[in-house]
Amino acid sequence: MNSIDEISLEEMRRYLDSVLCADINSDTSNAQESAPLVLLGSGSVYAQPFIAFALRNLKVVAVIDNMRIGHTLGNFQVSGDEHIVKVLKVYPNAIGVIC
Repeated sequence: MNSIDEISLEEMRRYLDSVLCADINSDTSNAQESAPLVLLGSGSVYAQPFIAFALRNLKVVAVIDNMRIGHTLGNFQVSGDEHIVKVLKVYPNAIGVIC
């Protein structure tokens, strides 16, 4: 495989689809039963395929990005760090995923 600097966005999409979609496509009912996810950061070009996948298929409960506060991403309004406390009160088992 190429180094990360040489991977095109399309190659990244194909890779993520092959790795992530295999499990999800086998039984999509598990996605909503999984631990809630908080996406941390949303601006990385390399993270865009994962973010799109996660918003469609996983139990995302918040998107946190101090550089994009107020923007809309999927069905979420992007919030800043201060929102994490509120999210964790509702979803104490949430997992943060650095994007």
